[in-house]
Order: sequence, then C-alpha cells, then structure tokens
Amino acid sequence: MTFPFRAPARIRSPRCSARRGLTVGALVLLALVLLSPAAPAVGQQELAKARAERAAVQRQLDQTVAAYDAAQARLAETEASMQTSQVALKEAEAREREAEVRLWKRADVMYRRGPVAIFQYLFGAETFADFGRRLTFVRGAAEQDASMIKAAARTKQEISSLQERLLADELRQQTLLTNMSSQTKSLTENFTRAQALEAKLATDREAALKAERDKAAKAAAAAKTAEAAKTAEAAKGSEAAKGSEAAKGSEAVKARAATTSTGAKPTPAGTKASPSPAKAASTPSPATAKVAQTGTVVPVGTKKLFCPVNGPVSFTDTFGAPRSGGRKHQGVDMFAPMRTPAAAIVDGTLTRRESSDLGGLSVYLKGADGTEYFYTHLAGYSNAAPGQKVTAGQTIGYVGDTGNAKGGPPHLHFEVRTGGVAVNPTPTARAACG
Repeated sequence: MTFPFRAPARIRSPRCSARRGLTVGALVLLALVLLSPAAPAVGQQELAKARAERAAVQRQLDQTVAAYDAAQARLAETEASMQTSQVALKEAEAREREAEVRLWKRADVMYRRGPVAIFQYLFGAETFADFGRRLTFVRGAAEQDASMIKAAARTKQEISSLQERLLADELRQQTLLTNMSSQTKSLTENFTRAQALEAKLATDREAALKAERDKAAKAAAAAKTAEAAKTAEAAKGSEAAKGSEAAKGSEAVKARAATTSTGAKPTPAGTKASPSPAKAASTPSPATAKVAQTGTVVPVGTKKLFCPVNGPVSFTDTFGAPRSGGRKHQGVDMFAPMRTPAAAIVDGTLTRRESSDLGGLSVYLKGADGTEYFYTHLAGYSNAAPGQKVTAGQTIGYVGDTGNAKGGPPHLHFEVRTGGVAVNPTPTARAACG
C-alpha cells in the first residue's frame, strides 16, 4: 500500500515571536526613557542669561564704585582746600583787626591835632636843617599811613576772595556728599541684587548638574535594560532553535520513511541561521553610546590666593589717593554688602586685633609667605582668635563701616605690608579676586 507524499509542514519557530516581542519592548523602553520630557530644569540658555544679568550688575557696581572713589578723592581735596582757606581767612582777619586799630589811632591823632599842629611842628624848626628833618618825618608818617591803608585794603580783598573760595568749596562739598549718598544707596541696591543673582546662579547650576546626572542615570538604566533584554532574547532563541532542530529531525525521519516507500526525495525546508548571542551582546546600544558621550564636570583648580572678600565685591586702585587730614590712602577699599565674610588671602597666623577711631575694628594676618595683611573697618570678628593659624579662604572677620567709614557704604580697607611698609595692594587683590 502506498501513500501520497506530503511535504512536511513548516514549523513556526517560537524564537521569531520571542525576538520580535523583546525587541519591540526594548525599543519602547528606550524611547520612553530618551524621548520622554524630563522634569523642568535650568538649561544652558537660562544659565547664560543669569550670568549676563549678574555681569551687568557687576558693571554697574564697578562704575558706581569708580565714581564714589573719585568723589571721595575730590572731597578730601576740597576739605583740605577749605581747611587751608579757613586758616588763611583767620590770619587775614587778624591782620585786618590790627590795621583797623592802627588806622583808628592815626585818625584820632589827626582829628584831635588837625593840620594846624603839623604846620606848627614844621615851622617851629630853629634851623633849615631841622626843618628838613621835620619835613622828612612828616612825609614818613604820611607814607606809613598810606601803606597801612593800602595793606588794610589788600587784606579786605584777600578776605573777600577767601570767603568766596570757601563758599565754593562748601558748595562742592555738599554736592559731593549728596552724590556719594546717592552712590551709597545705589551700591546697596546693586549689591543686594548681586547677592540674589549669585544665590540663583548657584541654585540653577546645581539644578542643571542634577538634570544632567539624572539624564545620564536614565540612559544607563535604559542601556542596562536593553542589554538584559538582548541577553534574554538570545537565550530564548537558543532554546527555540534546539526545539526546531528536534522537530525537523522528527519530520526528516518521517520523510525518509515515506521516501523509502515511494522513492521520492523531499525538498528540505530552508532555515535561517540565528545570529550569535555573543555578537549581539557585543554591539553597543544607543543608550550605552549616549552615556559614553556624556562628560562629567571637572572642577577647576583652586587659586593660590583667596579673595579677601568672600562675596560680591567691587574696587578700584585708590592707593595713594588723597584722604581727610592730608593723608594718603595706604590700601584699597573693597566695597561689599554689610557683614560679607572677610577671608584670609593666604595661609598664615592672625597676629592681633585692634580698634581705633580711624580704622574701627581691625585684624592683622601674617602670611606664611612672610607678608603682612591688614583688614579694617570690620563689622565684627570671626571665631579665629589672635595667635591662631588660618588657611586661605577662612573667615577672619566681616565687612562693615566702623571707624571713619561710618555713614558711607560698607567696605573692607585692605592693606599689604612688606617689611612694615605699605605697598599697593590692588594688583594682589585683583589676582586673588579675578
């Protein structure tokens, strides 16, 4: 009995459906991770905008500080001029009083004796030579009187000029003080803005870094999930391949049996080789590549010098500028918000504290580099006590307006002394503060 030949039915490999299901799932997961909207975070554009706004405020601060420093120098010059005028005016007024006394005495003599007395004095001479001597005396007295009158007139003119100059200086002083008061207010407002912007920048930078870290973490998680899916897919594909080969072997036995009875040769069904799991695992996923391209933020190195004002600050080179009482400025005035930390510029030792009418609260730092640094007009001291070693950047006091700085904008008067002699500290401050 013969049976008609039937080609074996093609068995659908479970590997195909498993592969398709896992691949789709992995792609969907990747898409959800990489394309889903992240939580709101500050981007580079927002950070750039905030930095630009902070830079604009700093420019305003620098302009105001430059104007204030210039006004302070002019005020010192004006007050010195006023002092000189006041001294000269007192001397001129004293001369005027003395001249008035002398002129009144001469006028009294002339009034009481009159011109007749002069003629009697001249014609009372016994000889011609005596007459000449008497005439010379009278002429001398007249010239002296004229000189006294001229001197008195010059003194009055000098007094008038000094009074006019003093009045002009007083008006200039009031104008400068009014402008400086306005500048002080502007500095206070802009320093407040600068503090707020720096706080916002710090928060925004942290948010941006956190967003980058979260993004990298999600990408890494997606890559790990995709790799795990591929590994599972490869394992299931291997099991499915074994089952498919067993099924094919069974069909081949049946086909050979049928061939034996009919003599026909079956056409074997084509199969498709599965990719090597090792090869699949070695191919990096998009998520893995993305993580590899994400760089980490590398902090910049620290400076050798630390800015004496640890916060928003503005200053110009005022070393040697005129100051009240005919003094010359021995430091640099570093303007900052009240109670901004004053920091050690270098490693060193606090040698002493002091208080005076001129500088107010002061502290001395002996640097490990052998240089002495002087901080004054402080609002208060830190916990670092005299004799204690401090490190660069450590708080040793707080910016204020003590001493003769009272009423003006808070600032740190900072000096650098080499061998006990004050040198221009501005280059050092600029190198430390950037």
